[in-house]
Amino acid sequence: LEAEESMNKTAQKPPLLVLHVMRTLRGPALDPKNQEVMKRWKDNKWLWATPKGSNDDWYWLYGAVKAGEDSILVSNDEMRDHIFQMLPEPDLFYRWKDRHQVRFRFEKGRPVFLYPMPYSRCVQHLADGSWYFPIKIDEEEEEDMWLYAKRA
Repeated sequence: LEAEESMNKTAQKPPLLVLHVMRTLRGPALDPKNQEVMKRWKDNKWLWATPKGSNDDWYWLYGAVKAGEDSILVSNDEMRDHIFQMLPEPDLFYRWKDRHQVRFRFEKGRPVFLYPMPYSRCVQHLADGSWYFPIKIDEEEEEDMWLYAKRA
């Protein structure tokens, strides 16, 4: 519920929540509180339950791409299986994912959204001939570090 409230405060477009139909019929979906939340999502036309036998990933991926350049995808899915199906241009998919995927985690029961960086995390070559290389010194550190190089 807190994730829903947070999403509503920051969203410029209505969300599209894509779940496989079985996730709406079993397990945590049977809890009365969750049924109430799903009913609200359905009433607002936010929830799309994909048909049995379908891969729900293709639905949310299509929705995210179709929504346009300013859309975001909130998911921790690495999407590795889709990269192979994007051949021969997997780099395009990686760039799209870096710009649009919002990851999340929970801290003390509250959602924390990790938005994409406003810049690409790939090597940057500037017009003056200098280069910036993204480096990671500590995996726990969330902020990126850059190595600057220029010909002498």
